[in-house]
This record gives sequence, C-alpha cells and structure tokens, in this order.
Amino acid sequence: MNIHHLELFYYAAKFGGITAAVRQMPYGIQQPAMSGQLLQLEEDLGCKLFNRRPFALTSAGEELYEFVSPFFGGLEEVEAKIRGVAGRRLRIAASMPVLRDFLPALLRSLESRLGHPLKFTLRESNQRVAEELIARQEIDLAIVELGGKAAPGLRCKELVALPPVLLVPQDHPLRKAKTLLDEETPESTLISFAPSETLAKEFLETCRKRGCYWEPGIEASSLELIYTYVRQGFGIGLGVQIPGMPVPHGIRALPLKGFEPLRIAALWQGAPSVLLQAFLEIAEGHAAKLGLKGG
Repeated sequence: MNIHHLELFYYAAKFGGITAAVRQMPYGIQQPAMSGQLLQLEEDLGCKLFNRRPFALTSAGEELYEFVSPFFGGLEEVEAKIRGVAGRRLRIAASMPVLRDFLPALLRSLESRLGHPLKFTLRESNQRVAEELIARQEIDLAIVELGGKAAPGLRCKELVALPPVLLVPQDHPLRKAKTLLDEETPESTLISFAPSETLAKEFLETCRKRGCYWEPGIEASSLELIYTYVRQGFGIGLGVQIPGMPVPHGIRALPLKGFEPLRIAALWQGAPSVLLQAFLEIAEGHAAKLGLKGG
C-alpha cells in the first residue's frame, strides 16, 4: 500500500468525507487529486473502503482506519515531543460554566505546580461532542456533565456531584420542594435548561417516576439566566447547589431530596500524560476543598 494514500484515507475517514478532509488537511491538496488517489488505494486493495454519499466507512474501511489512526493521529504529538513542547500544552473541552468559573483557577494552580507557563486550547462542548473530539485526538481532556456512561474506550473520573435544587424568589410561600412535586401537574412555570440537557433530563425523568408531570415553561441556556427570571417572578427554577457559591440575593434554594446529583466528570483516552495526571490531581483536590464528592 502507498503510505501517502493511507494518509489521505486517514483524513477522509477522520473528517467524514473527502471535501471536509481537503479543508482540514495540514497541507494543500485539490479534491480531484485526493479522490483519484483514494480510488487508487481501493483498487490496490481490491475492495471499497467507504461510500461517498452519504459518507460511511465500509467494514474494510473501518478495519483499515482502526489500524492507521494511532499512527497518523499521533504524529502531531510526536512532533511536539521532539520539539520539546508536548509537556507544556493541554487541550481541554468543557461546558461554558466550567470554562468560565472553575477552569482559570485550576490552570493557574497547574502552572504554579509545574513551575512554568503552559499552552492551552479551550473548547466549549457537551459530553457527546467531547467524546468525538477525544476519539479524533483533537483534545486531551474533557470536563463535562456526565449523562449516562462514557463512550467505550474512554477513561472516566467523576470529579464532583452537585445536588439539584429548586430556586424560588425570597418572598415565595413555598418552603419545601416536595410540596410542589406532590402535585401531578404543578401550576407554577418551570424555568430550566432544555429537556435534552443532563440536569433537566434527569430531573424530569425522576418527576415522572413520582407521578409529577412538569415540563419547562421557560428554557434558559445558563444558570445566570435562570437566576434572573426566577428573581423577576417568572416562575420556579431548576439549578444546582455549589458549595462556596451561594445563590444570588433575593433567591432561595430548596433541596430536591431523592433526585440524582449532577455529576461532573473528566474524560480522556489511554494512559494520562504527566501534565494530564497533574491536572486531574489538582481538580480532585480543588473539589475536595469545596466539600464536593466525586466518584
């Protein structure tokens, strides 16, 4: 097999098609040239490696990609090691609250511990997208809200477990969440993340098991927005209790007993590097100081 043809196949498989691969290649190549060389590879092997429209690897293509991916996917890391910068770069994907509110302190602690500045690549992501980025070796680590098990082949370390709470205005008569959730269809408007988000999804599933059917009347993209609309009297919010970060003035948090906590976990692939291991230790220590319990 022609090694260059294998490299082109790797990028086509990695990015889901020839057109996408041409845009992402680390060097310039025209689409007709790439298509012709991949056809030559299939001819040399005597089998079809992928369907063109829509793009999908055949069983032979999947077997070949599994074989070549570790080599071509690891070239950038090997180059970085040879150049002496691999131990100073960490690529992280996380939710926006983690990126904004928690990660800066962790990264400062990591630089202080190692005694030199580091390079970081930061990407906003949820669990599903982060798992794909790890599989494509585009990030080293993800810190995500864990909804169900991690994808096969990934290592998972639960860092924190945040108890869910209902958020009500300070002067609201409701004193216990159970009082509201004992109703079959609460009249109050639920202010929550979208039902597809981990916190809302698990909350709604538990409510239904209890015989309470309460769908979000206002969907918000951040906890800050939920706080704002609760304070303005639009309804009752769904949030989490974070030790050391009290709810804003004018809002009370009511514990949700019997509901699963929101789990924040680190995901990565393979044996952690020295840099990644140091970060994980710092993250666990930070969670312990806050009184948060991971798994």
